[in-house]
Amino acid sequence: MKITLINATSKLSCDGSNLISALLKQAGHSVKNVLLAKQRDFPYRQDEIEQLHEIVKGTDLVMIAVYTSFAHRAIQVTEFVHKKYPGMKVIWGGLTASQRRN
Repeated sequence: MKITLINATSKLSCDGSNLISALLKQAGHSVKNVLLAKQRDFPYRQDEIEQLHEIVKGTDLVMIAVYTSFAHRAIQVTEFVHKKYPGMKVIWGGLTASQRRN
């Protein structure tokens, strides 16, 4: 399976993306790692988000590492992927997405 792992936070972090990537590769999957960092907490400009077209093309699954404060960016990426590639699966993950709420 071809998987694109996207980090939509403000910087490269040790939030498990590298571990997930390594485990997926070990299991025989092809993995691309993408860091969509911005200096400030702004949404992506259209020209920035459009760069994903060539990166995501041919991918079977998109996984997005996201924290609550950057959810608007993950929404932008998800909407872009679904618009360009209808039916492509997008999974969000990260500390916020995986925390159990009581």
